[in-house]
Amino acid sequence: MFNLMKPKAPPPSAGSPEFNLSIKYQINAMGDDGTASRHVVHYCYPEDDITAAKPEILQDIALSLGLSVKPAATAGGFVFEHRSEVATSMFDQLTTKLAEQLRDCGYDYDGWECAVVTQSF
Repeated sequence: MFNLMKPKAPPPSAGSPEFNLSIKYQINAMGDDGTASRHVVHYCYPEDDITAAKPEILQDIALSLGLSVKPAATAGGFVFEHRSEVATSMFDQLTTKLAEQLRDCGYDYDGWECAVVTQSF
C-alpha cells in the first residue's frame, strides 16, 4: 500500500570524498590509519573512442597534479601513480580534481588503490 522504504541513494562517484572514505574504512580495518606515505595508483578508462582526448593530454594532467602516468594493461585505460598519504582532505582534493579533469577529457575515473601500511613497534 505505502512504500515505506526510502529510495536507495546512488553510490558515491569515484574520486569523491565519500568514495574515498569507503576505501579508507577498508584499509583502517587492516590496521592502517592512512597517514603514512605509500604507493597510490589511480585508474581511468576512455568513455568511448570518439570523445576521449589524446593520451598526451593525460600527461599534462599528471604533471599538473604531481603524478606519473602510463598505459593500463586493459581497455585502453591509463594508470596514474604517486606516493602519498590518503588520510587527509588534501588527498580527497587531489582525487576530486583528477576525476573532474579526466571527465572533461572524455575519461572515466575508476578509483584508486594503495598499499596497506601498518606501524610495527
